Amino acid sequence: MKLGRKAEAAAHLDQVVLLTPDDADAYSRRAQLLFELGRFEEARANLDDFLRLSGLDFDHPDVQRAYQMQADCDRRLRPQ
Repeated sequence: MKLGRKAEAAAHLDQVVLLTPDDADAYSRRAQLLFELGRFEEARANLDDFLRLSGLDFDHPDVQRAYQMQADCDRRLRPQ
């Protein structure tokens, strides 16, 4: 990701999720990358998985960011 190869980083996180399907952070990171790549439906699905798996409180900043990113995905997916 630091090298600017976001698509490759997302593919790497695909493997992480396959190996550790209960790792909420992997879904969160992958959602962020997919959002930046313009893959909003996939990003939204990963955010759903993050929220489902996360043990964080509703008020936690990471959870609040996930809800905000979901709303951003929904806005971008809405027909113009």
